[in-house]
Amino acid sequence: MKKYICDIEIGRLILAACADNAVRLTLETGAELKRAPVSAPDAETGEIRPGGIKAGELLVKYEQGVLSIEAPKARRRASLKLTGDGNEKRLIFTLSTRGESFYGLGGSAGDSLILRDAAYAPGEKVFVPFVMTKSGYALSAGAGCVFDVRTASSRELRLVLPLDEAEIFIYSGAHLKALLERFAYITGRTPVLPAWCYALMLDERGAEVSKLMDDAAEMRRHGIPCDALIVHSGAAQGGDVSVNNAGCRSQPHSFMSALGRYGFKTVMASMDEAEQKRMQTLTYMGARSLEIGEAVSLSDALRLGLSGVSNAVCGVDIFDPLSIHTQMLGAVSVLDCSQGYCQPWWAGVENERLFTAYDRTRYHLLPYIYSAALSAHITGVPMLRPLALEFDDEEVKDYTGAFMLGESLLVAARGDKVRLPSGECWVDAWTYSIFDGGQELDIYVPEGRSGALFVRNGAVIAAQPGRQYVETGDSEYLTLECFAVFDCDAEHSLFEDDGASAEYLRGRIARTRFRLTRRGKRILIDVGLREGEFEGMNPERRYRLKIITGQRPITALVDSVPVNFEYDNYCVCLDMGTGRHVEIII
Repeated sequence: MKKYICDIEIGRLILAACADNAVRLTLETGAELKRAPVSAPDAETGEIRPGGIKAGELLVKYEQGVLSIEAPKARRRASLKLTGDGNEKRLIFTLSTRGESFYGLGGSAGDSLILRDAAYAPGEKVFVPFVMTKSGYALSAGAGCVFDVRTASSRELRLVLPLDEAEIFIYSGAHLKALLERFAYITGRTPVLPAWCYALMLDERGAEVSKLMDDAAEMRRHGIPCDALIVHSGAAQGGDVSVNNAGCRSQPHSFMSALGRYGFKTVMASMDEAEQKRMQTLTYMGARSLEIGEAVSLSDALRLGLSGVSNAVCGVDIFDPLSIHTQMLGAVSVLDCSQGYCQPWWAGVENERLFTAYDRTRYHLLPYIYSAALSAHITGVPMLRPLALEFDDEEVKDYTGAFMLGESLLVAARGDKVRLPSGECWVDAWTYSIFDGGQELDIYVPEGRSGALFVRNGAVIAAQPGRQYVETGDSEYLTLECFAVFDCDAEHSLFEDDGASAEYLRGRIARTRFRLTRRGKRILIDVGLREGEFEGMNPERRYRLKIITGQRPITALVDSVPVNFEYDNYCVCLDMGTGRHVEIII
């Protein structure tokens, strides 16, 4: 790791190149420095330059009392000042800005995504000590840092740090996604939960065993897909059962064994260290840790996404149709059943029917959702994405009326209107109606739904047949839902692993690339070979295609051989088996 070291008036300044486009600033003043963890530095990254260090495209220098930050999209200046007496000394890092908007911190109050002029102190307002801007740079610090945002008035951003945490990371990137990736690379990538955690879980904490069994039986009886019960350790009556019900065979007469025989997992408060590592959702630089079952509001989930948190838990209000829509299409869906009247069958016939429909949709989309979870681990880009993170559109830079689930699905978060980002063509997932981006629409919701869902033109969505719970093992068969209503040329990736172990941390992840192209009346779909491997991966994968074209095709070919197809309601359906290339002529 290349370093630039100099003695300055307030101490010893060290600028270190952690990785490309990431520089660590530390100040040593004789006090012991508590350094934040650096998970994966590139040992030989960086160049020592006159007065500073260059890491990738990021140059940080300290000359004549001024700290300068230079990146392709940003030129900024900062000052360092030491204040206070004795053990109460603080380092104040003051960065001159140009009035740009800042995102991050995870827990800022209100509905805004953009940080308003205020001092954000650790605690309720700061979950993750990280801020970024579309101007091409980002900053992170220790968990005790106060972020003082004054971009509208004095046009500066101040970081106030305790002396024993006088350490700041500076990042640069072409866009917000690149900044999130650098942050994740340096401070630790977001974990991936077991695959069934992305289905549906019931929060049953505090419930007696008889209630657990009754709720599980009712879920199966009503045909409502469900995978897990979050229970208090006391319910096990002294039994130590893992999150994957590993004790079923050794305790065949236990209530956990009975649940396990019908596809239910029990998430216990007393998990061993390996299970806790797989289940935790966030531990960034000493920031607050979110655990399964701790639900946050949708606004908080979006802000957490802008802070690098992927597994934000969305609690479902069974009595609110819009909550069912937004939370069942969120990152992690948990239904609080700790009260005896919040189960779907006690919420009225219409709410039960609505919840069941969305629950089945979630299970149908689970390959796509789980792929987004693995992608979040790899790229740092969260599953639940504010539109500001995905689109360069001024109209959505502070918009909370919709969000993206993964890269292709736009979920309307209000019941009356939704704004579609510009530069894209959008397809209504319920009706297949087509809309241009850059406009605000009055929402039309068909019967059996309670909110609008849109799909990007050019999307390829991996889906599976309906089921009551997540089955172990690699799927031999998937459906690809391809949206090609207008010209497009898009590449997508499906990420998969064994869905249960922590082997993904060792790179045991498979990736399949799909390319969807439409030019006029010719549609091409290319399916790549699976790259990588994981335990139990099938050597071959079969696909069925559902292609939303808006027009009846003349012919369909798989690997240049004509095949039968069905056409109904704007959709072409065909089996491509283990083929690699599909051509549709309209």
